[in-house]
Amino acid sequence: MIEFTGVSKRYGDTVAVDSISLRVEAGEVCVLIGPSGCGKTTTLKMVNRMLNASSGVITIDGRDVASLPVEQLRRSIGYVIQSVGLLPHLSVRDNIAIVPRLNGVDRRTRYKRADELLDLIGLDPAQYRLKYPHELSGGEAQRIGVARALAADPPILLMDEPFGAVDPLNREVLQTEFLRLQRALKKTVMFVTHDLDEAIRIADTVILIKDGRIVQHATPEQILARPRDQFVRDFVGKDRALKRLSCFAVRDYIRQARQISQQDVAAYSNGEHDEEPVVWVNGPAGVLVGVLQRITAQSGAAALSAGARASFRMISLKPEDVGVAPMSSMKEALSRLLGQGMRAVPVLDERNCIIGEVRLPDIEELNQAVL
Repeated sequence: MIEFTGVSKRYGDTVAVDSISLRVEAGEVCVLIGPSGCGKTTTLKMVNRMLNASSGVITIDGRDVASLPVEQLRRSIGYVIQSVGLLPHLSVRDNIAIVPRLNGVDRRTRYKRADELLDLIGLDPAQYRLKYPHELSGGEAQRIGVARALAADPPILLMDEPFGAVDPLNREVLQTEFLRLQRALKKTVMFVTHDLDEAIRIADTVILIKDGRIVQHATPEQILARPRDQFVRDFVGKDRALKRLSCFAVRDYIRQARQISQQDVAAYSNGEHDEEPVVWVNGPAGVLVGVLQRITAQSGAAALSAGARASFRMISLKPEDVGVAPMSSMKEALSRLLGQGMRAVPVLDERNCIIGEVRLPDIEELNQAVL
């Protein structure tokens, strides 16, 4: 647990952080957000004493951070920044193993830990362990930065705009990976971002800061539903109902999906069927390859008459274009639905096999709550 009590940071006559008090519970993701220059990064850096507080007390599990040797404190806290900060002359493996090496961990153990973390963040150790930072993409480098922060298994992670320099597509992937890791590891995380959508998606609690003071500290849904004042209302914007969908994960709204194999499409199309929900088509190894579209054998006015025979044809799909992961947000699911013009979106596992689906009526019902 991290606790601030009356903490301020001054630079001469300038007050960067003004007597803030807050508490971050163990295992919680607390996101600091606000306008540029509001004091959110300064607040973060006082936890590991990259900056020292001018007044007030910061404690970790009841211990005043000012009483701890600074090297010991920093080695016990993972730290991830926007620019990653990988050392260019060290391999990926050695970059990840820096803190264990400083802590006296033997080479075999720390290299094994590096491989475990590469696997955990979704990068093949055999392919990446001996690469150097200049051989990595931005998204890969950012993952390595997270792995390095986790290497000594710290209970606390400080993350300062960790995905801010990554393109939107990779940023979404990294957010999903972060959520997956957090569900498994349950770290106590303080996370700085300027992106409200990112804050809503990943936070357990959000702290909105203005001019070095906390304006509102609440869950993402509470901030969207009940903004404390006009500043908060303006900050979250008029599309609060749409943003609210980012508070909900797809995994909690999955329904059973109707599926057939590609080899059974012809037989299904020639059969008699009542009005069906979306029918997904699986190819080899169960991978999603398409969806059935209902058509009629007649066209024009004749197609509307009684007895017009219905059949189906397969529309080919790319899983990465239409599917969402269980950890995706319902806002992402709605985006895929609207983009593809479908009534449901498939929920896919890591092999692009269907777990289930999310349906448009469920999203509509979810967003009916009065904000």
